[in-house]
Amino acid sequence: MSTAVTVLIGTLDGAGIDGSVDELVVAAAASRSMLVDAQAPLVARLHDQPADFAATNALQQLYRALARVDRGPPVVPVQSKAKRGRPAHS
Repeated sequence: MSTAVTVLIGTLDGAGIDGSVDELVVAAAASRSMLVDAQAPLVARLHDQPADFAATNALQQLYRALARVDRGPPVVPVQSKAKRGRPAHS
């Protein structure tokens, strides 16, 4: 886990639970991938300790932050230059 993700999760623990989602987006530098990377450790904490309410609240904030961060441009499949059914020129 990268240091940036560890710091991001740290902002969610303890006092960070009541912080605004906007501050979380700023802490992640609006990086969707960083927010997604922070998800796995929180889910693991909840799997180990289902009554971990701090992790539950942190995960809720994380999902709200993910909803605010742009997903980026959609991926468009690259089309082949060769047309099907037509012989290639030699």
